[in-house]
Amino acid sequence: MKTMTVKARGPKSHGLDDFSRFWQSLAPSMLSAVLLALPTPAGANQAETLLNQDRPGMTYRSLATADAARCRSACAVEGSCRAWTYRKPRPHGFGAEEPAVCSLKSGIPRPRYDPCCTSGVKPPPPAVRGEGVPPPLDGKNAREAPPPVVQR
Repeated sequence: MKTMTVKARGPKSHGLDDFSRFWQSLAPSMLSAVLLALPTPAGANQAETLLNQDRPGMTYRSLATADAARCRSACAVEGSCRAWTYRKPRPHGFGAEEPAVCSLKSGIPRPRYDPCCTSGVKPPPPAVRGEGVPPPLDGKNAREAPPPVVQR
């Protein structure tokens, strides 16, 4: 009689390591999306700020700055700025360090995950009441205008 030997391999992972790495890589982006979806108080005019997010492209000016808050402030005072990215200082080799950089953007590039950066979008200016509504005819309020005359 022949006997067979079966080697135990341990539990089959079914790619759970890959699955958990996938969700861990999405976690910062998902957290940012959840935070952006939260309502802000009425009248709040706060800029959107995303940690661990880069907005590559559309840079019209770069400047050295100490932190992300100063980069956001630089964008807030410039009329041309629509978004910004603050890149943290990073090692450059042989003990040298590449300085922190603030990139001001003329548009709003799509964000991508990158632990080097913090990015933000400048909020739109507050709407002026009545903006985009054509003035009433003859300077009269439309509610006070007489009803149209129908001829038979």
